[in-house]
Amino acid sequence: MSAYLPEQNSASIVSPAAPKDVAKENASFLTRRRFAIASVVMLVFMAGLAHWLSLPPRPLSSSAPAEVFSAERALKHIEVMAQEVHPAGSKENEEVFAYICSQLDAMGIAYVVHTLLRAGNHDLTITRAVLARIPGTAPTKAFAIDGHFDSTPYGPGAADDVSACAAMLETARALKAGPPLMNDIILCFTDMEEEGTLGAWAVTQHPWFEEIGVMLGLEARGTSGPVHMFETSQQNGWLIQELARAGVQPRASSIMFDVYEAMPFGSDFSTRYKKRCLAIILPLRMISVITIQRWIILKLLAWQAYSTWGPIRWAWRNTWATCRFTSVRRPMRPTSTHSARI
Repeated sequence: MSAYLPEQNSASIVSPAAPKDVAKENASFLTRRRFAIASVVMLVFMAGLAHWLSLPPRPLSSSAPAEVFSAERALKHIEVMAQEVHPAGSKENEEVFAYICSQLDAMGIAYVVHTLLRAGNHDLTITRAVLARIPGTAPTKAFAIDGHFDSTPYGPGAADDVSACAAMLETARALKAGPPLMNDIILCFTDMEEEGTLGAWAVTQHPWFEEIGVMLGLEARGTSGPVHMFETSQQNGWLIQELARAGVQPRASSIMFDVYEAMPFGSDFSTRYKKRCLAIILPLRMISVITIQRWIILKLLAWQAYSTWGPIRWAWRNTWATCRFTSVRRPMRPTSTHSARI
C-alpha cells in the first residue's frame, strides 16, 4: 500500500538565500549605517560651529589699555546704577541721573541737561535728557548713541536699559582716552522711556538733533545669545555697508527686521528717531532681573559667568568699535539711499 503524503504549501518552504543576495543586503545595511553615522557627526559639527560663531569675544579686564573698551569697567557702572528699582520720577532715578552726570564730569566731557514741559489732555509732564558731546577734528555730521536710564516699576533695569548707559559711559571714556575722531560723538541718556519715550522726544527738540548723521540705538531684547541688529531706518543701504565693514562680527537678518515690525513693542528708536534720521539699533542682552531684593540683584550682577553676561560684552564691544569706525575713517555722508535686504 502506498503511503499518503499531504500536499505541502510551496510558500512554507524557505529556500536558502543565494550568496550574492546576502552580500547585497550586508552592503546596503553598512551603507545605511555609515550614512546615519555621518549625518549625526555632521549635525554635531554644525551645531558646534553655530555655537562657536555665537560666542562673544573674551572680556577685557579693568587693567586693559585706557583707549580700548573694557567690559569689566562697564560692569562696575551697572553695579552702581542697578541697585534699586528706579522708575521715572523716583528718588532712585534721581540718583542714577546724578551718577551719569558725575561720570561725565569726571571724564571732562561737556554735556547739557535738556528739560522740557509736555502738556497732555489733563496733565503736564516734565521730561529730560542728558546730551554729552565729544568734539571731532573735522566733523561732517555727528554720530549719536542713545540709551535710557529709567527702569520699569518691576525691576532695577540692569538690562533695560542701564546696560546701555554703562556701554555709553565706557565707550565715552575709551574714546576720550584715544586719539581724536573725525566726527563728533553725541551721547543721549534719556529719561521716561518707559513712560512713552518722552526723553527721546526731548532729544529731538534740541538743536543738536539736526546735526546727527547716524543714530545708534541700544535697547534690551532677550537674555542670552548673540547680539542681532533687528531694526534700522528706511534707506539703510549705507548703514548696512558700514556695519559690515566695521569688523564687529555683526548678526543681522531681514527676517528679524520684518518680525519686529509686526510686534507690539516700541522704543526711543522706533517711536522718535527712526523716521527722522539714519538709525540702527542693537539689542543688549543680560540677566532678566524681576526683583527688588538688593542682595539678590548684586549677587546676580557680580556673577560673571561666561554664559550669563557674555552676550552683553558683545554688544558693548560693538558699540565702541562701530562708533570708532564710523567716526574716524571718512566723512559721514551716505552714498546709498536704497533699502538693503540682508
